[in-house]
Amino acid sequence: MAKILPEKTIGRPQLLRVLIVEDRLADAELVTHALRKGGFEVCADVVQAPYEFSERLASKSYDIVLADYRLPNWNGMDALVILQGLRKDIPFILMSGSLGDEIAVECIKKGATDYVLKDRLARLPSAIRRALEDRWLRKEQARVGAALSQLAQIVESSDDAIVGATLEGTILNWNSGAERLYDYSAQEVKGRSISILASLDHPDEILRSLEMIKRGEVLKHYETEQTRKDGEQVHVSLTISPVKDAVGNIVGVSTIARDIGERKRLEARLVHQANHDPLTDLFNRRHFIEEVERHLAHVRRYGTGGALLFLDLDRFKDINDSLSHLIGDEVLVTLAGLLQQGLRETDTVARLGGDEFAILLPHTDAYEARSVAQHLLDAVRRHAVVACGRRFGITASIGIVVFPQHGTTADELLARADLALYKAKENGRNRLVIFTLDGDWQAKTESRLVWQKRIREALEKNLFYLDAQPVMHLRSNQICQYELLLRLDGDKGEIVLPAAFLEIGERFGLIHEIDRWVMRQAIQLIAQHRRAGRALCLEVNLSGKAFADSELLPMIERELASTAISPASLVLEVTETAAIANIPQAQKFVGTLKELGCKFALDDFGAGFSSFYHLKHLAVEYLKIDGSFIRNLARDSMDQHLVKAMVGVASSLGIETIAEFVEDEDTMQLLREYGVGYAQGYHIGRPCPLPT
Repeated sequence: MAKILPEKTIGRPQLLRVLIVEDRLADAELVTHALRKGGFEVCADVVQAPYEFSERLASKSYDIVLADYRLPNWNGMDALVILQGLRKDIPFILMSGSLGDEIAVECIKKGATDYVLKDRLARLPSAIRRALEDRWLRKEQARVGAALSQLAQIVESSDDAIVGATLEGTILNWNSGAERLYDYSAQEVKGRSISILASLDHPDEILRSLEMIKRGEVLKHYETEQTRKDGEQVHVSLTISPVKDAVGNIVGVSTIARDIGERKRLEARLVHQANHDPLTDLFNRRHFIEEVERHLAHVRRYGTGGALLFLDLDRFKDINDSLSHLIGDEVLVTLAGLLQQGLRETDTVARLGGDEFAILLPHTDAYEARSVAQHLLDAVRRHAVVACGRRFGITASIGIVVFPQHGTTADELLARADLALYKAKENGRNRLVIFTLDGDWQAKTESRLVWQKRIREALEKNLFYLDAQPVMHLRSNQICQYELLLRLDGDKGEIVLPAAFLEIGERFGLIHEIDRWVMRQAIQLIAQHRRAGRALCLEVNLSGKAFADSELLPMIERELASTAISPASLVLEVTETAAIANIPQAQKFVGTLKELGCKFALDDFGAGFSSFYHLKHLAVEYLKIDGSFIRNLARDSMDQHLVKAMVGVASSLGIETIAEFVEDEDTMQLLREYGVGYAQGYHIGRPCPLPT
């Protein structure tokens, strides 16, 4: 046992603060002499009367009280009563010339620590050490007891399930967290095997864990399933540790189980969202491509085959425009159900985007694929849309490829199925076409695949670049912002404009990545100029598919937060055609970014038949008047009237106007007269790289 007072430290006696109650100073001197001889450095106070005793106890700290039993008008027991009344935890030893056994026993019963006869003072030092050690031990026991009590409360109140068991797995301890998690009471499980909690799929898992614990191993944050009282499986994170005795022997096991069911459900939802189309709940493009590649690997290994169908609704845009996007969405959901009903469990159906669907048919030849496709076309044709009291028929077209004959990668198969689909559209719609490897189709496929490869490479290696065209404020004649224009270098050093590759990007599902690349670059450009002490405002073109990209908005928010640029430095441009293609999506997208502080411009305004009607639904800061109204403005009176009307409507709504394709001074003067706020075009400046 560790001692609070060593027998004697080399060269340095231990200090002892002692209060002596004694009416004879000579006897007090004998006591202090005995203590010094016993190895103490003594700091002693001597008192004779009760009031002195009380005052000293109240004003100073002592390690021990030594009291003569017989004193004038009071005795040592009276001193003990005073000490106890002051609630001082100080060892109390009685001293006497003679003390009978009965009195000695009575003193000990009433709280005296010990007694020593005056003719045996040599044993006083050891009695004091024993008394001080006893007091230290009591305090330690109280401290440990309090700590254990606190620990027990923590264990009992923990949300985690904490279970103690023997090395054989017999349950010994079971807290309230375990009761909540497993639905067993402590009384039900104590003495039973911990294997009652084992997963139904892995019944030996707990016993294997016990064997590991016997070897001294620790399992930390091991995720598994366990079984509740009602048989339900619960996801838990387990930490299993050995319990050791005082000499280090492993005598038991401690298990802490945390319920991670909610996290697992959230993870499952996130995985589902990442793999599924939010409207139809079919697989999305990304997951479908993964499934195709996985099946192609199986084909390469086992020499099997299959087919891929690419389905697109005929004239779906007419449904959206004439009936509303809500009805259009209902049609897509219904179509998803029709496709699933007409397929086998082993088949995979996905919505690639818009009204495009793809179906993977494992172990299917061309004849069987044609039969399945015709069945699907018939099912779609039999279905009718009923809206606004009218009945609308719908049809679809399907392109078919079989593999490995028509391709050995998902990209090849989708490209060729896409060509077959468009052949079906050209042939009159509501029909199917199987891809053939003739020269014309092969050339078209190769061209698409080459462009797809170039786009992927440009995204991965940052081969795209951005030119900037200045935008002038017409009232001040100052360049106030720039429009960013996406570019790609051609094989011969020529500039490749977006019109050459954006359609391929859309067809191969790469357009979202292009949008994100452009946005990241734009934000980084603004941040670079800000660090150099220059303000920069950029107009950034987004594709017509941007509204459907669930990752674009979070990415923009992250980039804005990490660079700390002013969101007002970004003017996001979307074409009028893209915006009115899905007004609800556009409103949500625009609204979210405007809340962040970004601005919006509606590009190519006036190109649609109902531009003014849709304008009220979109809260934008700028209208970019379509260039077809500006090119001949100085010579065409009809264009002049239309531009005036656009400016008037925009002005009444508090929207600024920007004229594109300004190529001469006469046009500039007319725009100023009409009240157009901004202009851009070759007359003001050609697109070129921004200065860094």
